[in-house]
Amino acid sequence: MIKTIAVGFSAVAMLAAVPAQAQSLLDIAANVVGKRLESKRMKATCERLADPALFVASAAGDDVGHDDRATRPSRDQLLARQIMAPAEVALTYGGWTEERQGGQGVCNFLVRMRLPPAIVAKGNASHAEQEMGLVLVQRGRDWTVDSIGNTNGSGIDMLREQVRPYLSRAVTDLREQQDERAAAQAEIAAAQAAATRAEWIRTHPAEYAEQQRRARAQAGQLLNLLERSEQTRQRGQRTCAANGGIWIVPRGRDGNVQMGPPYCQYANGRRY
Repeated sequence: MIKTIAVGFSAVAMLAAVPAQAQSLLDIAANVVGKRLESKRMKATCERLADPALFVASAAGDDVGHDDRATRPSRDQLLARQIMAPAEVALTYGGWTEERQGGQGVCNFLVRMRLPPAIVAKGNASHAEQEMGLVLVQRGRDWTVDSIGNTNGSGIDMLREQVRPYLSRAVTDLREQQDERAAAQAEIAAAQAAATRAEWIRTHPAEYAEQQRRARAQAGQLLNLLERSEQTRQRGQRTCAANGGIWIVPRGRDGNVQMGPPYCQYANGRRY
């Protein structure tokens, strides 16, 4: 019995005598195990929040995780979303990295994206692949997506950078196609309206004649008004010159005529 106790005390002494370097290795091992357990615990949360559509939206140029409802997207941004919509994404979980300050961390994923046809047509590859980080922020007990970046949660979306030059060309092409289609539709609509008008004139000669009469009467009234205004101006200008004044037409600094009637300026500063 005494010998057994002695052995026990010897074992305790041996543990106490473990070098500091060995203890640090044990701490490192415990830390690694702890991180692995934390990564395993967060895997379900990361996979639940990592919607493939988020990575497609980020590649299209959207700021994932930020509320952009207050800002109206540009036409090019809408076109980019339209082009990238058919993209397919496969995600492989690569672990969890918790930030030192807590309440924030990065879900690491290997992202494989099958590019949409409009992008494939502009590049030499049909797929893009990149290790990326989905940054999460903890609010209370819930985790929410903050942003998408590289594997340490900062920097730029490298998938977006891979796709950007080809997406830019595809957006330009699609915008030009839409403009051309809109112009063609406008021409067709104008031709149809002209044809409809011509048919109406042919089948309603009396109504058309009355429209023409009213239009001529309105044009005559406008011409008479302009003529009377011009005559009034000429009389005022002649009167101004006869009385030693200078006829002034209000103008801005750029030299353009401003709103307001012309007037006669006399040497004593009076206006007429």
